[in-house]
This record gives sequence, structure tokens and C-alpha cells, in this order.
Amino acid sequence: MSTQRGGSVTSSASDFTNGSAPEQNLDHYAAGTASFNAFSSFLSEPLLLSQDAKSGCGGMTWRAGEVLGRYLLWRCTQDPEFRARICGGKKIVEVGSGTALTGLALAKGLDLEGSKIFVTDQENMIPIMTENIRLNNCQDTVIPAELDWGTTIAAELQEPDMVIAADCVYFEPAFPLLTQTMRDLTTPDTPIYFCYKKRRSADKHFFKMLKKHFVLEEIQDFPEWETFSRESIFLYRVIKR
Repeated sequence: MSTQRGGSVTSSASDFTNGSAPEQNLDHYAAGTASFNAFSSFLSEPLLLSQDAKSGCGGMTWRAGEVLGRYLLWRCTQDPEFRARICGGKKIVEVGSGTALTGLALAKGLDLEGSKIFVTDQENMIPIMTENIRLNNCQDTVIPAELDWGTTIAAELQEPDMVIAADCVYFEPAFPLLTQTMRDLTTPDTPIYFCYKKRRSADKHFFKMLKKHFVLEEIQDFPEWETFSRESIFLYRVIKR
């Protein structure tokens, strides 16, 4: 999850402590570095992640990022064609990366065979992403990059082979900006794997907007589907019309 801005739209910790969104209370979230064991089925060692709520909600890990990472790693073990969409000289762009949890899980759990994973967020998140990349020795495969939703896509991020995003639907003024960025990054041949936790009825406005430009397919063929669906977490494959 990331606190995103584009143009004049901004959000801060106060947007997420009024009952409308995240499970954690940012005002009482201790900064520091800790082991993250959510991917123990796929990684030989835990991820090390620096977190800091002073960076906003993007400075913390969120369950949807864990679910997305676990799904992608699991799918790679089951489907060689899917694995080839990520590994073998590909470009993967993660939108709203926050701590870079999902991108790092892929980098540590797969032999990327020359692929690069760009973890993107707004400028103030670059230091924490860079630190987490260093902590996990992923400097050769994971690249931090600034991307404010609704703004011009940098050349290094254009024409990715896959886009991934987790827990980006939480701040209504940013909905059109996120939609625009998803449109700008993709063609009908670029799959987006999108994980979302339902928190508010207003979220439906984002999906109504998104469906004007994309086809959404809910992913349920995942052994952990029943578990995370009970937490109101949903996975989608999103394709541009």
C-alpha cells in the first residue's frame, strides 16, 4: 500500500485512522526492521523489511501485498508458461509498492534469469524501498523508481511485460489517477495482477471507473483463496480493453 499523490491530491496518516481504511493504527506503529516470514513456503530465508509509519501507510506492510506475492510465487511453481511471463529478461512494474514487499518476494523466490522488477511509489518512499532492497541483497534485480499516479510514465517503466499492484484502493480522490496510470502502463497484451482488500462502499466507484477501460477476472483457483476471501481480500487479473 502506498500514500499516493498526483497533481494536488495528497493523503496522510490522518486519512487512515478514522475508521475508513487500514487495519493498523499508524499513530502507534513502531518503526524498525524485522523479519517477514509470510513467504516461508517459497523462500529459503525470511525477508528483512524496514517499516516506518512516518512515511504514511506506504511505510508499512499490508496483507494484500502478502497475498499477491504468495499467489504469484505459487502460480510460478504450477505453470511454466506463467513463470515465463516473469522470468527470462522480462520487465515487471509494481505500482504503489510501499515497502517493496511483493517485488522483493518475487526477486527472492524466483530465479529471474535477467528479469528486472521495478518497485514504484512516490518520492518519499524511495529511501525505504532502497533500504529494503539492500537488506535483501536484491540490488541487481529490484530497482526503485518514482511514479506518482496520473503523471507521465518514465521511459524506464514503459512497456512492461507485467504490472502488479496490491492494496492501492483506499483513497477516493486518487481513483482516477490510479486508473490513468494503469492505462498508461499497459496494452491489451500486458496483464495486471491486482490484489485488493475491500474496506468501504466507496471502493465500488474505483471498479466502475476501471471497468470502462479494463476487463476484470477474479482469480479463485488458488489453494489459499477461501482463507483470504474471508478477510475481504480479492485477487484479479486485469486486461486492457
